[in-house]
Parts: sequence; C-alpha cells; structure tokens
Amino acid sequence: MTVAGIFFGLAANNLSWKIATTGMIPIVGFWLLDSYYLRQERLFRKLYDDVRKSDPSIEPFSMNISLYHQQVPWGKVIRSHTMANFYGVLFLVASAFAIGAAVKGIHTT
Repeated sequence: MTVAGIFFGLAANNLSWKIATTGMIPIVGFWLLDSYYLRQERLFRKLYDDVRKSDPSIEPFSMNISLYHQQVPWGKVIRSHTMANFYGVLFLVASAFAIGAAVKGIHTT
C-alpha cells in the first residue's frame, strides 16, 4: 500500500497516467501474494479438519494438502470478501487516478 501510495502521489503531482498505471502493479502483485497465503491457510485448515475428525484416509502428520486443491480454487480465494474489499478498492482508486490523469493530460494539450 505504501508503494502504491508513492505512485499515486507522483501521479497526482505530475498528472501522469503512466505513473498512476504503474501504481497498479504492486497492488495486483500483493493481491496475488496475499491470495496465495490465504489459499494455503484454507488448504491446511481442511487438512486439519479431516485429521481432527479421524478420517482414516488421512495420515495425521503427512501435511499433504494436494487432496484439497479442488475444494479451494484460486478464483474463489482471489475474489473473497477480504481480498476484493481491500485490494479492489485500492485498484479502483488507482484506476481513478489513471483515468483522471489521462483526461487532464488530454485537456492540457
């Protein structure tokens, strides 16, 4: 968020849509990174639940989460409320900066 804020500050100061668009890169990158860790957490929680229920097909200390990949799809995690609310708002702000800078740039030339 700090890196994106720096780009937004520069974009607002220079009215550059290119700088504002560059500010979207760390937002998307951290959105994907946070989604990866959230998915890992959900996969391990499913494994834990099965071990807790004493499912005989699950070895207690295996840490094998490959059985749950179909149950926790990437798209669902990326669009989850926590991810979409936080990073979606940041992405919309970045888009507004980029569009605003592009429109101001057109009117000043």
